[in-house]
This record gives sequence, C-alpha cells and structure tokens, in this order.
Amino acid sequence: MQTIKRLADGLTPDRIKMISDDLQSIGGTLFNRENFKIAIIGDEPMLSASADAIGDIKKCLGEKKEKVSDKRIETDGFGPPDIELSGEIPREGWSTTSAVSFVAQAFETVKMSHEDAPALAVISKMLRSLFLHREIREKGGAYGGFALYNTEDGIFSFGSYRDPHIVSTLRTYKDAGAFITSGDYTDEDIKEAILQICSDIDKPDPPGIAARNAFYRKIIDLSDDTRKAFKKKLLSITRSIVTWNRGDFK
Repeated sequence: MQTIKRLADGLTPDRIKMISDDLQSIGGTLFNRENFKIAIIGDEPMLSASADAIGDIKKCLGEKKEKVSDKRIETDGFGPPDIELSGEIPREGWSTTSAVSFVAQAFETVKMSHEDAPALAVISKMLRSLFLHREIREKGGAYGGFALYNTEDGIFSFGSYRDPHIVSTLRTYKDAGAFITSGDYTDEDIKEAILQICSDIDKPDPPGIAARNAFYRKIIDLSDDTRKAFKKKLLSITRSIVTWNRGDFK
C-alpha cells in the first residue's frame, strides 16, 4: 500500500499524460494486423460460425508503423526486432523471502535444421537423468533439476526448482559440458535418450493439438522434410558424436 501511495503522490497531470501516451504507444505496437496470424480449430459448423467474427476482429486492428531514427517503417511481429544488443551475458536475480530458489541458465545454440541438433537433443536427455538429477537433487537437496533443448527456437536451458543453493547449482551447469565430453556413461544410456526423443516425436496428438502445432510450424517455416531429416540423423547418433568436444557447448 505504501508503494501505491508513493506512486499516486507522484502522479501529476504531466506524469499522467506521459503514462497515457506510453500505454497508447504500446497498444499501437502490439495490437495491429501485421502482428496477428489467426487459426480457427474445430469442426465445420464452428468454423463457419467463427469466420465472420474473426474477420471483423482483424479489421478492427490498425496498421503497425514504428518510428526508428525519425523514419517510419513497416514491420511485423514475426521476425526479430531491429535492436542492437550488447555482447554481455544478461544476469538477473529476483530476491524473495524464501529458503529456496529457482535457478535457470539458457543460451542460444542451433535449430532443428542444423546437423548438431540431434546430438543436442540427446545431450539434454542424458544431462537430466544422469548428471543434473544426481548433482542438484541427490547431492544439493533441490526438488529437481533439468536440461531442455528446444529444437524449434534453438535454445538450450538448465533449470532447478525449490533449490537451497544458487552458486553451486550454477557451477553444476558449467560442469555439464565436461560431463558430456568425459564419456562417463554407457551406450545404453545414449540409446535410452534416443528412444525418449523418438517417443516425444511419434506420440499421437489429439486433432486440436495437431492442428495448432501444424499452424505454429508454418509460422516458423519448419517443414515436414526438416523434421524427418532430424529424426533420421537422431537414429544414427553414436558415442563419438555425443562426446565430440564442441567449444560452443562448453
């Protein structure tokens, strides 16, 4: 309440107008036709009934124009923004009155179409079951730890939850590359990871979820041929491929 009161005390007419202008600018940037691709999923009667309403919604949206360096340019929301980023690694921590933490680390790798993608998928499964569970849960006392590799956006991430440690967990993430390149696991471990990934790929989806996934893959230009090539390469993964020391992962 004290924070709200301090904010209210500082809301002069000029300040209110500035906030209003900012909100209008944000709304104009987000809610425009170029930022929306709409999919209607359902049976035929529902699709027919929804088509006109969806069309009306899109007609009500404005056209997006961004002002960059005093030049008005057309943009859309399905590509990376033209923003200069520094080369520094972003580090952020939020403090709460809790005895445990949620510790995450993520970095960009490659997407599904890259030749290294199948190996990264296998590595993420192996790290979760063979390394992070032991180091973060069994030794560190956290509820759990995991590694994830998103083949569609090329992001590799680590995470722990209800974790009594921060520094040691970040150190564990750093040591993950050394564990993989050490080869301290069996061929059966690699096969098990491959089977888990194949199970994720081949599991049948209900029609609605399948349609939604197909719509998203069309937006990001992920073709069925790329997915088939990924699985074919996945089935050929061997120990030598997994343990090959790539500097980017370390």
